[in-house]
Amino acid sequence: MIMATTARNDTVMHAYLDLRAISEIPGDALSSSTSLMSACGGNTGNLLFRHALKSLLDLSGFEAMNYADLSGALAEGKVYESILISAANWIGASELRELQCKTRADLILKAGLPVVILGLGAQAPLHESDLKLGPETLRFMSVLSSHCKFISVRDEFTARLFERHGFHNVITTGCPSNFINSRDLLEEVIAQRAEQLKPLRLVDVAVSHCEIATGHPMSQTVLAKTLRELREIGDSQYIGQSSALVQFFCNEEESLPKIYSAAAAEAGFSEGELGAMLRKKLRYFSSVPEWLGSVGQRQLVAGMRIHGAMAGIQAGVPSLLIGHDSRTQGLAQVMGIPMISPEEYVALRGGFLKRDVLPRLAELIQRQITGYAAKRSLLRKAFDTVLFSGNGYRPPAPQTDS
Repeated sequence: MIMATTARNDTVMHAYLDLRAISEIPGDALSSSTSLMSACGGNTGNLLFRHALKSLLDLSGFEAMNYADLSGALAEGKVYESILISAANWIGASELRELQCKTRADLILKAGLPVVILGLGAQAPLHESDLKLGPETLRFMSVLSSHCKFISVRDEFTARLFERHGFHNVITTGCPSNFINSRDLLEEVIAQRAEQLKPLRLVDVAVSHCEIATGHPMSQTVLAKTLRELREIGDSQYIGQSSALVQFFCNEEESLPKIYSAAAAEAGFSEGELGAMLRKKLRYFSSVPEWLGSVGQRQLVAGMRIHGAMAGIQAGVPSLLIGHDSRTQGLAQVMGIPMISPEEYVALRGGFLKRDVLPRLAELIQRQITGYAAKRSLLRKAFDTVLFSGNGYRPPAPQTDS
């Protein structure tokens, strides 16, 4: 038997899909926007839930790789014990989702190995109770059901979708990124820091804004409010995750997406002023520790990106998710992440210079973070069921607080 090896000799390897990167993107991938997005799977938020597996699982027997790597390794005769997959919102109704599901299903069938998949999600617009799934997506779900003892899904919406199509070996776990910080007192720390915000004005605190998510009718208005705050709050940053602004960030493109131009006009400043401001405040992180370190220096995190909000939570910072679709709302509800709708956010932040805005935000975060620890404990048990059900995986070594 031919086995891939790491520094530990004679260790049977498990293939870890679907990126080569785990906690950070290698330096040679930072040379262009294209290589950066390719290395992180199109969104730097993917790094958070891959990095989080170190807190859930001993990864010393795993080889991180993409689909082409695994296909090539199998062609060379390499043998793996199983395939571990860090998943994202892969279940959807688009043609791209169909093509991607076909590729994944074909490779799983080619490998013929047991599969452990974590954090699989379905994405749909708000208030859409069902998704019309294509044949390749349904085949992918069937292949997973037959190759996995349990399928870890992110939320109840995804669980119901699987069950509706006859696939019942699903367990709702939330996202692995919920376990980056193993501190038992994380809920209390966030509540205490939220309390400290109440006497302050929003313009006087350090704020981290998450990149806007398009597709919601209120996205432009939320962005306009965000841009206005970036201009008025001196110690603020705007964290990009997707490809939308990465060419601008990498100095490959001077123009900005149309929604930014429209939102800038709505916020009352020119495209030139917008570009100059984003040059100062836009950040992309290629390293999870660096991301968490930066956010940890802030007093408040807010925005429409679930992993942007989760980075704040894991750094112990009061954080508020603007839940704009079924995926973000479902994840927030399952994991106990403070959340507000786009409509509520716009109404609340309409007069953000008023003294009562920050106390109201802090109170909302305090109220909704209550119960986070209890939910996280139950979700950890759910992950353990998925990970350690007779597949030879081992938990990580115990961590001690320094």
